[in-house]
Amino acid sequence: MSAVTFTLEPKQARLQESYENGDTVEDLLFVEGRGENKKPYRITAVVECLGDLIVGEYGHSFLCKFIDGADATLFESIEDSAASVISTKLDFKPFIKDEKFFVKLPFKNDKYRAVIDPTFLPSQPEKCAIVRGSHVELEFTTSMWVNFNNAAAGLFLNVSKVTIDGGKKRVVRKR
Repeated sequence: MSAVTFTLEPKQARLQESYENGDTVEDLLFVEGRGENKKPYRITAVVECLGDLIVGEYGHSFLCKFIDGADATLFESIEDSAASVISTKLDFKPFIKDEKFFVKLPFKNDKYRAVIDPTFLPSQPEKCAIVRGSHVELEFTTSMWVNFNNAAAGLFLNVSKVTIDGGKKRVVRKR
């Protein structure tokens, strides 16, 4: 059993039931992964970047893979937990493909939502320390999206902290 569970709220369960009964459902659902304490389950994992920061029309992201096999196994159990609560009529899209996955860095008003160390601005991606071979420590929670229109579901990460290659080195000077 996974440390993370996905539970549909009553309204979400009714929408899924309507979908299974052949009704047209336009809604898009988001279900947060929760731990035993019913709070969002925080995960910290170290990944290796397989490329530089990608700047595209849908935002900024980078391709990576888990370094520790235990993190990959945990994430597979999270995917299984999420897939178990959705309708069998929906196609569950795997988050990790060929041991690789993308981490999206959402931003608003020229500021990333996640705390990034060392810092850089979305408007200055050339100053980003995320490059091929970097080791990045991620702190995140997982959530599931369900799109009844496309008959698909999958996971995404809610990244709260990113530390690139150990972060900015700070020297404390004594007076």
